[in-house]
Amino acid sequence: MFYVKLSLAVLFLLRYKFVLFYHLYLGGRMFYFMLGCDLLYMVGHLFYYG
Repeated sequence: MFYVKLSLAVLFLLRYKFVLFYHLYLGGRMFYFMLGCDLLYMVGHLFYYG
């Protein structure tokens, strides 16, 4: 029974770590994507109206 609990705990931790890494990776990618879109929009706005 102890081994089952231990393996479940390890699986949970691994899954949690993977999800955390996944969120950080995707969050970083999305953040840079949004930042790039904002910068492109601002530069285009400046060129269009400036």
